[in-house]
Amino acid sequence: YAALAAQWGVPAAGGEAGSAVAQNVSLLNSLHECRAESEALRLESQDLRKRTLEQSHTHGEAIRSVTDLQTRLQRNERECEDKIRLVKKRARMGQASDGSNLEKKMQIVRDELQRISRTELRRRYGENKTIIIDMNTSKGPLSIQMAPDTLMPYVTFWFVNLVERGFWDGCSFSRGASHVLQANCMHNPLKTEHPSIAFQEYTPKYPHKVLTVGLAGFPGGPDWYINLVDNVRNHGPGGQGPEANSCFGKVIAGFETVEAMKKVPTEPTGWQAMKEPVTIHTAKVRTE
Repeated sequence: YAALAAQWGVPAAGGEAGSAVAQNVSLLNSLHECRAESEALRLESQDLRKRTLEQSHTHGEAIRSVTDLQTRLQRNERECEDKIRLVKKRARMGQASDGSNLEKKMQIVRDELQRISRTELRRRYGENKTIIIDMNTSKGPLSIQMAPDTLMPYVTFWFVNLVERGFWDGCSFSRGASHVLQANCMHNPLKTEHPSIAFQEYTPKYPHKVLTVGLAGFPGGPDWYINLVDNVRNHGPGGQGPEANSCFGKVIAGFETVEAMKKVPTEPTGWQAMKEPVTIHTAKVRTE
């Protein structure tokens, strides 16, 4: 007690003041605990202040880092946008150049195909000859005069070659629409080949007039059709498809056969399929 009293500056009690001593001891103990608690709070306060300063410094560093990162990001974005614009510009220039060159190359190929086809037609059938396809159908005979090789050499050769191979024997007219009678091999399971042309050969000098014949589809073939009306607008340039259908011949005999096919009942659909397809028994090539 004397030591505690000396430490805290509290006067020591006499021998008869036992109760006072006990009270002073209790008070001194409370003061000791209070001082210890104060010291602990002081240390905690210092530690908190230290950590606050550290966090403040760290926060400042973080802010500076984020700001620097944003600046770099914006700079990179601008650089990327510049590069993208440059790439697009070069691509457009390249496309224009490549597209022009590609079209020139394609035209060279088309010209060569026409030249070879014309040469082969004349070799097979003679120059200044008219090529005619005679068909025997389940509704009667049908004759088609092919377009001159000076106008439609490639598709004429392509179609005549199919006839020579017997491709159309056993096929049929299967569509009886109001504007066309269309032939294909869809009803003959033995016909598994589906040939088509290499390019949409067309000339305005041989348009889709009534009773001319044209190739269906893009690319055209093997389906072909007889025009029942003037189809220049629908099947010519700027018509139903991306390119004009090839028009490569005209009916010159068998008009009664065409009329008979027009009367064949059709399904009530947009396609207007014939309920009983008209069979093409044979197709032969002759010249005049």
